[in-house]
Amino acid sequence: MIANTLPIGDKIRHFRMIKNLSQENMAELVGMSITGYAKIERNETNVSLQRISEIAKALGISLIELLSYGEKNFFYLSNHQENASNFVFNGNISEEIIALRHKHEISQKEIESLKMQIEFLNKEITLLKRLNEVLQGKQGK
Repeated sequence: MIANTLPIGDKIRHFRMIKNLSQENMAELVGMSITGYAKIERNETNVSLQRISEIAKALGISLIELLSYGEKNFFYLSNHQENASNFVFNGNISEEIIALRHKHEISQKEIESLKMQIEFLNKEITLLKRLNEVLQGKQGK
């Protein structure tokens, strides 16, 4: 039995809408006419793998993310211990990837903020050390 999969045009439309892009924007990004691009999203034409790859790139996702969107996947996990492996079922890996990317971006911003705080605190420590040296020098006189 062949599994029912989401048509490529539907997958593309979904990601385009997530990215808040119009069909006109996408057509321009991939160098197509608006009509030609719209036919892809409506699944009215065959699309080459090269064109799908260009569309994925314009959407800022990998070809694998686009093609696997909505598919059911099994992952084999092992924590490198004897007899300690298992299978994990994932119904929609693409949405999880998007969510993880979002969490990663937030984490990166938090890291940058913490680096700035550390830099500020290091400067403050340096100034306080200088102030301490000046004050100790005045006490010694």
